[in-house]
Amino acid sequence: MDANLSAERAKTPRQRSHGRARIALKSRGGATVIDDLYQLANAKFRIPKTYGQSLEAVFINTAGGLTGGDTLGVEINAGRETSVVFSTQACERIYKAIDETPAEVTNEIYVAAGAHAVWLPQETILFDAGRLNRKLSVSLAAGAGFTGLEAVMLGRQAMGETVRNGLLRDEWSIARDGVPIYADIARLDCDIEAKLNSFAHLGGHRIFATLV
Repeated sequence: MDANLSAERAKTPRQRSHGRARIALKSRGGATVIDDLYQLANAKFRIPKTYGQSLEAVFINTAGGLTGGDTLGVEINAGRETSVVFSTQACERIYKAIDETPAEVTNEIYVAAGAHAVWLPQETILFDAGRLNRKLSVSLAAGAGFTGLEAVMLGRQAMGETVRNGLLRDEWSIARDGVPIYADIARLDCDIEAKLNSFAHLGGHRIFATLV
């Protein structure tokens, strides 16, 4: 390839995905139903048919994954006396970033009095040189409940994948009536392979999770 052409392509801004989805829920006749729904770009919700009082919200990133510079946001508003289970259609994949710019993911959950929200996405797969900065913020009213499980997989062992470098910054914050009750930040950076095998870090384990 011509060197001048390669240089020009390097200067061209790369196309990035910027998805945002918001769902608000209310109670009607003892069942949880949609009150408002907003979807932008590659961020989509699908609501499968259920036979209980809880609503299941399945999130889909139609871009098929994230790389450096992509942004993705989800907002869930669970109204009074509602019950919602959030999940995803597939694992979220964090692909190699061209430079040090991470993918930015922001998830916000608001739970009103008497409501309960379950945050249960499928695991996130971080590939070699992938970079992710993710935040989960949960705001609970008095009498509201929340259950959250977020898992991370460093490559796929069965596929022979090794994560040598990259970035994972995962921040959780939970407050009740505006008062912080839980805060945690997990960070893996630079030589992830060494930390993967270090007893003080992951002790050779490729998958880890946060459960609240």
